[in-house]
Amino acid sequence: MRGWRLLTVSPWSCFPEGFIRCFFQILPIITTQTPHIINSLTSMYTGFQHLHSYMSYLVLAGLVISIIMALKNYLTRQPFTDKDRKMALLGLIPTHLQWIFGLILYFLSPLGLSSLSGEAMSNSTLRLYSIEHPFTMILAVVLITIGFAKAKRGSDPKKQFMFIWAFYLLGLLLILVRIPWAAWP
Repeated sequence: MRGWRLLTVSPWSCFPEGFIRCFFQILPIITTQTPHIINSLTSMYTGFQHLHSYMSYLVLAGLVISIIMALKNYLTRQPFTDKDRKMALLGLIPTHLQWIFGLILYFLSPLGLSSLSGEAMSNSTLRLYSIEHPFTMILAVVLITIGFAKAKRGSDPKKQFMFIWAFYLLGLLLILVRIPWAAWP
């Protein structure tokens, strides 16, 4: 980080005089560097916000493709092969990545964890971003993961395809219900 001068004051240089004096020697340096730290966090928040927004297209496409392929194979009674497992991963992996990006964004965003209060329940926008959207998406990810796990462990091909298309469809519906459409890029 450019301009970071903390290393010029060593904690050991003021150790005999006490930590309080050392703290007051370092405090002016920290306060002058605070705008750089805040700018870095703001840039990181903006980057994760864009990543989370555009990754949602991959999630929707992966889920739709996985559902269509599983439903087609279910109706035509095809055997469940390794190719079908990989097609199911096409919906699972982007969903899990999106959940991780969303979790990071939840802690960085001013609309996420930091906005949880009594006011969040009365304000519909705060409630959507801090409570409804995250918990609905967690439920969707859990359903999609359960569908994949049951299909992977199953022995009957018809049931394996049914688990994929049914659980993935439920997850997709939950995702579509709680996407903040007003902020959709």
